[in-house]
Amino acid sequence: MGIWLLFPLLLLAAGLLLLLRAKPCPPVERGPLAPQEAADLLRAGRALLIDLRDAEDFEELPLPGAINLPLSRLREEVEGRGLPAGAVILLCCQTGHRSRAGTLLLRELGFGQVFDLGPVEAVRDLLADSPPPVTPA
Repeated sequence: MGIWLLFPLLLLAAGLLLLLRAKPCPPVERGPLAPQEAADLLRAGRALLIDLRDAEDFEELPLPGAINLPLSRLREEVEGRGLPAGAVILLCCQTGHRSRAGTLLLRELGFGQVFDLGPVEAVRDLLADSPPPVTPA
């Protein structure tokens, strides 16, 4: 009977060890880029706005000045374009989840100035007064 009590304890201890060894997802701040700063960079043509929604969603409700690169193709597209590591890249998507993942991915690839703008509706509101120039795809 004693061995059967040890077995669940060993499983619990092993699970705790695995949890302690797991790497937590690094936090992604929305800053230090303030919304107005992002808008100013876009209007001046000094930042690249990438919309990570699927092509169908982008076509249905396009975002002026944005390049549509679905998250599933982000790595290959960015590497293929040969963007400099110092490029200012602003990401958005439908709800903010893909833009967070894209921010982490681009930072892993060595891009230091990548900022998550969150949901596309927030970006649309931010740029409502004067949209940025259209960026060639």
